[in-house]
Amino acid sequence: MDNLRRAVCAGILVAAVTILAAACGGSSGSATPSVAPPLTATAAIDPPASPALTAAPTATQHPIEPCPEQSVCYLGHSLAAALKSGDATLILDHWPAQAATSPGDVPQLGGPFPLCDGAAAGEVRSGYTLLGSTEGSVLSKAQVGTLFGTPPYSGSPWALRTVGCPPSTGATPCSDGAIIVLSTQSVGPDLLVGLSLDAGSWTINFVRRGPLFQEDLDSVLVNGGIVGGSGGGPMPAGTRFYRVN
Repeated sequence: MDNLRRAVCAGILVAAVTILAAACGGSSGSATPSVAPPLTATAAIDPPASPALTAAPTATQHPIEPCPEQSVCYLGHSLAAALKSGDATLILDHWPAQAATSPGDVPQLGGPFPLCDGAAAGEVRSGYTLLGSTEGSVLSKAQVGTLFGTPPYSGSPWALRTVGCPPSTGATPCSDGAIIVLSTQSVGPDLLVGLSLDAGSWTINFVRRGPLFQEDLDSVLVNGGIVGGSGGGPMPAGTRFYRVN
C-alpha cells in the first residue's frame, strides 16, 4: 500500500514538472517586441545651382574717345549745364535769329509759327527755327527762353554725348563744322545742335529735337560711329561721331 502511494505521488510530481517545463519553454520562445530605431534629421538637399545670368547684348557702343575739337566740346558741356539750369542765354548767344514774314495770324503747315501768332499778314518778325521729326516750329526769343526754361528741358540731367564732324578736306576733324549731340539719357539723342565757324567763333546753324526715329542713326548719334547710306536729317553720309561721354 505504501509502495502504491509512493508511485502515485511520483507520477503526479513528474506530470507537474512536465507541465511547468512546457509552460516555461513556451514563454522563453515567444517573439520579443521590436523597438523602432530613433528618427534622425534628414540633411537638406540644395537645388542645383542656376547658370549665371548674362546681360542682354546692347547696341554697339564705341569707347570714349578724345574730343576731336576742344572748343566744340567746351561749348557742348556749357550748353548741357545751361539747359539743366533752365538758362537759354548761352544757346541764344550762339544762335542768330532769322527774319520771317507772317502769312497772317492763322497757323499754316510749314509756316513760321508760333512766332507769328497774332501777327498781321506781311508782318516781319525775327525768330529761331527748331527742327523736329515731322515739321519744325519757329519761336520768338521769349518763346525759346520759355521752352528751355521749363521742364522737361529745365532740370533734366543733360550731358554732352557725342560730337559729329562732317566729311572735310581740312587737316583736322570738325574744321568745316560740327554737330553737338546732347541727351538726358543714354538710349537716344534729345537735342542736336549744328555748328559752323563764323569769324573764328562757333555759330549755331540748326537745332533739332530728337530722336530721329531711325534706329541705326540714333545709335550712332549716342554711341559713336559713322553715318552711312545717304545720311539722315541734317547729317550727311560719312559724318563721324566721336563718343566723348
